[in-house]
Amino acid sequence: MPTKLNLSLPPELENERTHYHSLIVSSLNHVVFWFGDVGFTVDPDEIITDAVVYNDTDLLRSGMAEVFGIPLDQIIKTFCGTVHDKTLSILSIEKYESIYKTLYPDYQWNEDCYKKLAIHELAHKAHALIATILSHLCIDGEASGRLYPR
Repeated sequence: MPTKLNLSLPPELENERTHYHSLIVSSLNHVVFWFGDVGFTVDPDEIITDAVVYNDTDLLRSGMAEVFGIPLDQIIKTFCGTVHDKTLSILSIEKYESIYKTLYPDYQWNEDCYKKLAIHELAHKAHALIATILSHLCIDGEASGRLYPR
């Protein structure tokens, strides 16, 4: 369980704060427990301390373009979330549902699909943390892919 999760929501989602907080913390715990089950201890506070939920795809995309210093057109229109530093940036449930139904028309939507998105993004960060630790421990320079000179 994270020490504290700072959650930012747009005003129109403020009445769903408890739900989003619970969903994100549950997703984070899922990732931490899964990696623990396979032998890796990951501190949830090293994965994220903050989460920002966007209720506008274009705002998420433009925010990430700014964070990563890349042109907006390099971020796909179906972009739904990422973790940068210790912040999860993710679309709202409603906006993700719309994209999900476009991308996966043959699959049934339910809110568990959104939790899977959060777990997926958080697992990327946990994986990167573990790979970084392992790359410093591996004698042959291999951990989670090729180790490049520092």
